[in-house]
Amino acid sequence: MNHMQRTNIINHLGIARAILPRTVARGLLRVISMALIFTALISWLAFSHGNFDHVAGTVTKTGNQTITVQTAKGEVDIKLTPKTEITKEARRFSAAEIKPGMRVVIDVPRGSKEAHSVKVGVQTGH
Repeated sequence: MNHMQRTNIINHLGIARAILPRTVARGLLRVISMALIFTALISWLAFSHGNFDHVAGTVTKTGNQTITVQTAKGEVDIKLTPKTEITKEARRFSAAEIKPGMRVVIDVPRGSKEAHSVKVGVQTGH
């Protein structure tokens, strides 16, 4: 049996029509998925820091809606507002629960001293 005869038998049985479209569709789906993932990753990297500075370190003092954080560059006072989102392990956390010794990462809009968000108990890498 030569190649042409095998191709005719396969085409006659519908195997080529059943297998080839699935293979092509899977490959196309993979390419599209990877492109979407790549685009999302690039977007996240480009906008993750946005217009925020990150204050990372250990809380040394709290009170009067202010947190003092010891960073690698020294102490920084950050004001908490009613709009400040405070979380610990992706759950809501209150300002009253923040205590000296806790590790935090605080997002602060550039040029401001008011916290946009506070993540408590985060590894800061310092």
